[in-house]
Amino acid sequence: MSLLRVFRLALVAAIVLGAIVFTVKNPSQRVRLDLVFFPARDNVLLIEALFWALLGGAVVGLSFAGIKLLELQAQLQKERRGRHRLQSELTALRNLPLDDLDSEEEGR
Repeated sequence: MSLLRVFRLALVAAIVLGAIVFTVKNPSQRVRLDLVFFPARDNVLLIEALFWALLGGAVVGLSFAGIKLLELQAQLQKERRGRHRLQSELTALRNLPLDDLDSEEEGR
């Protein structure tokens, strides 16, 4: 297992442990939730508000990551097509008869 994978696992475990501790320490904390585009709600559990905020952030983050992934895949396809075209050109140049090359050099 690579060091980066171990670090990621430790980071996720620390976040989950922190969330559990936060939930245990604030079991019935209630807040007023006043969002810009939605009506205000009173007596919302703090952990519920945090959960929905985390879920919303994850959805937005994954959306941006998905868009970037699609862009990178399109760029990769473009590069592969270009590489294939260059490979075909190189193969064609390698297969040229040597007589044609010699006659071209003599004409110079």
